[in-house]
This record gives sequence, structure tokens and C-alpha cells, in this order.
Amino acid sequence: MTKEIRVPATTVQLIQILGDILRNHIKIRLWGTECWTFQHVADWAIVGEEPELEAGEEEWTRFQLYENPEHEMTIYLGSGYCRALGYAPRPGAAQKLQMRVRCEHSRWVATSMSYWDFQIWIRLPDDTTERHHYRCHLGYGQDRDIMDEPVSGMSELPPRKIAFWREAPALAE
Repeated sequence: MTKEIRVPATTVQLIQILGDILRNHIKIRLWGTECWTFQHVADWAIVGEEPELEAGEEEWTRFQLYENPEHEMTIYLGSGYCRALGYAPRPGAAQKLQMRVRCEHSRWVATSMSYWDFQIWIRLPDDTTERHHYRCHLGYGQDRDIMDEPVSGMSELPPRKIAFWREAPALAE
């Protein structure tokens, strides 16, 4: 008997981009693959101003077609872990790294341009926490430009909802 599983497109995209960030940008030497659990926590939109009464048909049509959000945003919080090489106290052994991530997807409706903003916290074996901030612009098709962002605007620790002291389902082995 064949069992089917359904993996939402958003989950696939998050895992692919985060995997790229971990391997190619943060340069973690993974032992195996990482495991993630994501939770959708918020949606909101920035709404533009309604056209003036004397505005032209094109402006009113554009306003009505897009139901008027100029920008749409969605937030996901994630918990995960991976096994990695090269960390003290046993640099030659694979050690478990706990990870937390805040993923914000922003879309500019008028242009269909979108990007992901990732704030990543990694708990190292010595109980210190690394912070990383990346932005991934989604172009057309498979285009993905990942850029390092300053961590100065990030909090030192992840949001309470995904704090390291909370045991997330993804962390249970």
C-alpha cells in the first residue's frame, strides 16, 4: 500500500532556501540533513489610498483588481536542528545544533515582486547563540538571490514563542 504525503509549496521553498543559507552562506558542515517544523503566525497587508472620485478608469480598475493591498506580508516561525562537524568540544564528531528562524515573506502586489527575510538563531554546543540575517529576493522562475543583512536590528534571542528553552516537536528525536 502506497502512502502519500503532501508538502505545501511554502514549506518546500523555506526548506530549500534555508538549506542553501546553512550550507553555502553560513558554511555549516552538515552531517546528514536538517529537520524543520514551521508555524504560520501572521498575515497582514499595507493598503494604499483609494483613488480620488475624479480619478480615471484605469486607476479605479487597478485599485479594484488588486483588492487594494499594495504590500502583503506573511510570517512563519520555525524550529529545527541539524548535526554538524567542526564544533568544540569534539571538533571531529557530529554535534547537534538547535536552530530557530523567523521567516517573513513580503510581496509587492503591483509588480508581483517578492522576497523572504530570514532571521536565524543557532544554539551551538557550548550554549552560545549565533545570529544570522539574510534576505532572499525571488525573481522569476528559479531565480533566488540570497544576500547577507546586518544583524544589528535583530534581537539577541529568538521570539519567546520559539525560544530555545521550549522543546519543539522537531527537536525530539
